[in-house]
Amino acid sequence: MNLPQVGQIYDTETSEVWITSQNILCSKAKEGAVYDVQKAQAGIDFKDWLRQGKRFYFLTDATGVRKISFEARRLFMKDLNPQKYHAIAIVAKNQLSRIIASMALGLNRLNIPVKVVTSWAEGEQWLLELQGENVAREVV
Repeated sequence: MNLPQVGQIYDTETSEVWITSQNILCSKAKEGAVYDVQKAQAGIDFKDWLRQGKRFYFLTDATGVRKISFEARRLFMKDLNPQKYHAIAIVAKNQLSRIIASMALGLNRLNIPVKVVTSWAEGEQWLLELQGENVAREVV
């Protein structure tokens, strides 16, 4: 496989994944996606290949997920760490999804900024604001 290209959308079994020119790793679950531990690990491995050892801001939309096993959810939460990501925005479009995401995050304290948002645009804006703040701190 060639090196990943910025802006190229990679179509996996369960999601579409890409890197934006603003250093945001994006993932949108396909409608009806079902995750067991093997599919979760395959998704993590694919994102690791895309990252090429670099840290990214991560924007993910799991709205299309139909089912995710407990083991897959634990694996995904374990993967969200500061060695891989600066910050994470999770799109949850309805109230129930936001409650579930917030509960999962509450049970799995992450050492990076995480925000549950209601739209893709809101998540992208928040991550870009964090990037700007981080760049400003590095310059000072």
